[in-house]
Amino acid sequence: MNNLPQINAEQFEQITKENKETCIVIFSKETCSVCKQLAPIAEKVAAQFEGQVNFYGMDVKTPDGLATFKSLQLMGVPQSVFFLNGEMKESLPGAISESIFKKEINDMINPKKGFLGKLKGLFK
Repeated sequence: MNNLPQINAEQFEQITKENKETCIVIFSKETCSVCKQLAPIAEKVAAQFEGQVNFYGMDVKTPDGLATFKSLQLMGVPQSVFFLNGEMKESLPGAISESIFKKEINDMINPKKGFLGKLKGLFK
């Protein structure tokens, strides 16, 4: 991912487990054409959610990037993995659209707006 901060396995652990950042880690590889399509979309959404959600990139062609990718039991790149409070919330494969990114981020950071949040709201 061109302008997203690239992280290694050690930084990944610190960001997702220790700091429990609300973030999206996009696993990709330089030679992937779909990854190249996703890059400008991810960068645009990252700018729109600056201060709320951090975006990072990890290259699966590096040994630690591949090990992290496999440890999450992911298949295929690009893979956008959403983390909240130290937990992996979901993983979306492929070149996802700006609107899907925004919807999923909003559902993650505003859980009451998601389906389960609305369902719980009915019983209050």
